[in-house]
Order: sequence, then C-alpha cells, then structure tokens
Amino acid sequence: RWLGGQCYNIASIIEVLRNKPRLAKVKIDKQNIAGDYGFILGCNTIYTGNAMKMAPLAQTNDGLIDLIVLRKASRLTLLYLFTKLFKGRHVGNPAVVYHQVKQFSIEPIDDHVLNVDGEIIGCTPVKVKVMKGMIDVLV
Repeated sequence: RWLGGQCYNIASIIEVLRNKPRLAKVKIDKQNIAGDYGFILGCNTIYTGNAMKMAPLAQTNDGLIDLIVLRKASRLTLLYLFTKLFKGRHVGNPAVVYHQVKQFSIEPIDDHVLNVDGEIIGCTPVKVKVMKGMIDVLV
C-alpha cells in the first residue's frame, strides 16, 4: 500500500515476469475448459486496480459477470497486453478470452489464495454465481 496508486501496476508486472504455471479447470456456465492461464478475472464493473479498463463491456445491472481469461502467453506478449489494459484494447487479442456469464467456477490443480478487490478472502476452488438485483448499486 505504500506504493499508492501504482501498487496494482507493479504487482501486475511482477506476476508477468514470474510467469509461473497456473493450471486449472474453468467451468463457464455449462462448458468446461482446462488449461494453463495467466489469470482469470471476474468483474461486474469496467475498471479494476488503478484505472485498468479490464472489462470494457461490463454493466452493473445486466445480471452477468464479465469473465476475462488470459491464456498462458510469453512474457513479451503479457507485457504488450499490460500496456493495452488501460484503454480496454486487450480485448480481441487471441490470448484474451472475454465471456459474459451468469456463473463460473475455478478449480486449480494447486489451490491458490483468492484475491477479491485486493483483499485475500480465502482459497480456491471457487464458485461464483450472479444474483441479479440482490443489492442496490449507486452509480
């Protein structure tokens, strides 16, 4: 936190350079996909971190969660994509798969910490289901 607004950017670059294996089975609605992933991120708002336009199609009231799946890629590709995140231009790259879903689950080979909006709240596996209209969001 002492890095201020740059902490998300620095943490992201460190993870890109580490580029460690993240083997998991992802279930999206009724479809199962297994692979090695750079990251898997569920969003219900357009921006994450420090103004990263991670989910440019997200709407808080559509009853869907925007699931961004980054397939494993080279460090160079990951760094290139990092520069595109701030304007949402990573979407459409072959390494990025963008889904809008009602539910998903992640079952990694090795459990990992579960990071929700910068807070560690548990470990994987995780199941996520959108419950439309359950809370009021002020925009």
